[in-house]
Parts: sequence; structure tokens; C-alpha cells
Amino acid sequence: AHAMRYEGAVIKAGAGFMLSDAQYSFDGADRLEGDTQIGATAGISTLWRTSRKSPWMLVFGLDWIQRGYSGTRDLPGFDPGPVEVDVLADYLSVPAFGRVHFLEEDLTVYALFGPSFEFRLSHDDDPLLDEGKDFGVGVNAGLGFEYEVARKRAIQLELRYYLDLLDNWDGDDLYTVTAQRYQSLMVTGGFRF
Repeated sequence: AHAMRYEGAVIKAGAGFMLSDAQYSFDGADRLEGDTQIGATAGISTLWRTSRKSPWMLVFGLDWIQRGYSGTRDLPGFDPGPVEVDVLADYLSVPAFGRVHFLEEDLTVYALFGPSFEFRLSHDDDPLLDEGKDFGVGVNAGLGFEYEVARKRAIQLELRYYLDLLDNWDGDDLYTVTAQRYQSLMVTGGFRF
């Protein structure tokens, strides 16, 4: 058996593109015509593997992520008519990914996948965000590129798709919400050291 060994860390920052149409569904009518919304993200990841020759790694991270929705909304009993909204919630995300390398030279190409655990820290004043759960679980899949600039130093570009596994609606039927789930495409740049 091989013990896991530390390979390095990555600091990263970027943006998440939330797909509003998939976040909120209303019973009986389309009351949210969603726009794609951009939220910030930043974090740090550590990389581990059993041997230098193995194409597999484990990635453990800690990320700050913004998620929310924007668009034209008309909540029955709340909005006086169609209103424009653009609201965000801040999350602490704890991912645990598998990472497999397809190419590992000066340019490394890899895929990653796995779960993340989401803890809501705060949110904008909004009746739908008020009713969201403070904990969630999501699934992630992505593709990344690292270009080595020095020994054990590399710049990184990563594309990752996120989807809620659980409905994070915690309210009652006040707004006749049938589903509240996030999905987003996150694009980050990073530095590995």
C-alpha cells in the first residue's frame, strides 16, 4: 500500500456563471425569466497522490463562491408586478475531487469530478434567498490545464460545472416554489506552488 503524499497547492480566483432558468421553478406559471448571472469565486486546493507515476490525484479544497439569480420575477402576493432582480448568496464550499491526468509534460491536461459540501454564509435581502437551506451538496465535473513555469510551479486554467444534488428550498408554499437548485459553470485561473 502507498501512503498519500502531498504534491502541492493551488490558489485560484475566477467567476461562476449561474444559469437562472434551472434555479427556480414556480408552480402554475413561469414567473422568473432568468438571465445568466455572474458571481465571484476564490479559494485554495491541495493536491495529493500515492506516487509520482500515478495519473490519479485527490484534490481537497476550500472555496468562497457566490450563487444567486437574476432576471424578471413576479412572485404572487409579494411583487407588485414584474420586477428586475439580481441577488447573490455567499457560500463556503468544501470540495473533495478525484483528478486524472491525460497529459503530464510542461502542459498538464486533467479532468476532475466529485462532490462538494456547501455552507451558506450570508445572502442579499430577498424572499427566495431567505428560504434557502444553509447546507447543500453538489456534484462537480471539469477540465483543467496547467502550464509549468518553474519546478513545482504552474499556472492553471480550470472549467468546472456544478449542479445541486438536493433541492435547497427550505420554505413553505408561500411562493409556490417547486424547486430551487443551482447549476453553474465556473471558470478560474490559478497558481500552483
